[in-house]
Amino acid sequence: MSRKFSRRQVLKSIGTAGVASLVTDVRADEKAVPSPSIPPASRATDKSELVRLSSGRMVVTFDRRNGTLYSLSEAHDRLGTNFLGNSDNTLGIKSADTHWTGDVVTTIWELKTAEWIREQESFVPYRISGRWKRESTLASPDIRQVGFDGKVFAVHYRGRSEREDGIQSYSLSMSYRFSDDGALLWDLEFENTTDRTLEFGELAFPLRANDDYAEPYSGVTTTLAHASGKLAAMQRAVHEQKVLCHSFVAGHSSYALLERPRGDAPFLLFHCLQDTSFECIYKTSAQGGDWIGTDLFAVHSNATKELRNWGWNPWVNGHSSLVLEPGQKKSYQMRSYFWTSIPQSRRS
Repeated sequence: MSRKFSRRQVLKSIGTAGVASLVTDVRADEKAVPSPSIPPASRATDKSELVRLSSGRMVVTFDRRNGTLYSLSEAHDRLGTNFLGNSDNTLGIKSADTHWTGDVVTTIWELKTAEWIREQESFVPYRISGRWKRESTLASPDIRQVGFDGKVFAVHYRGRSEREDGIQSYSLSMSYRFSDDGALLWDLEFENTTDRTLEFGELAFPLRANDDYAEPYSGVTTTLAHASGKLAAMQRAVHEQKVLCHSFVAGHSSYALLERPRGDAPFLLFHCLQDTSFECIYKTSAQGGDWIGTDLFAVHSNATKELRNWGWNPWVNGHSSLVLEPGQKKSYQMRSYFWTSIPQSRRS
């Protein structure tokens, strides 16, 4: 597909068509079943695998096959905007960057010896006991189990993935549910399933916003769109159906605020809770052309600092690792909530 516009050019001059969500209701007594194995490069959503969870104001659609979020919208929004990116509204995404909201990216220190030795050498840039190794949910369909009982959407990764970059060193349990105030809570628990000390040098959560501003044009130039009489509709779609993501990373106070380019309500707030603390945000490495990569919110980024050579210019919050002993667990929690107006304290 030919892509003619940068994000800035498209946002200044055009828009996006809404994509209707097709959902399949699931019985409340449905049991968790293994997710079918799919090729790593093909993570497009199968509409028959979508299930929906809703509260008074928030409507969430999940992809059971990928164990991720497909859409997040406000029930009373007259424009019906989906604030999340997916394989249907994000046409410009690189094949190596199918990171959807609900995925988890980790880089662990793969030991080559029986002992955990990671000494920072003064003169030689290597670790004498191992190397950094990527393990992520994207590459782990063979051990993914998904369950939905009508109230909780649960995703589990247990066992040892046979896929390259699949999860092999830990188990991961995730669940999504609504709190009493109608917010969507995302709970995660990691457990070291090896017989050695395990270091997570990177632990990051992709936030795939619905921000492919060129998608409504499908490669058509503004000249052709104007000549065919479709330009106004394309411009309206961008401002009514696409979103902007404003990120603020400052430890436990971190958040992302998503809004439409037209600037009206609702506004989606995504933030961390409890002992979850974002230390930096960066893009996935699959970039090029018009694609700038998916946002990764990291609670630990020591491996990222080393692999991307950030030593000379570290983030202000620093870069840390999570170290778990065999059988030890660590939990995280995040929250998404719709505002109908931005509190005055946020405006000042």
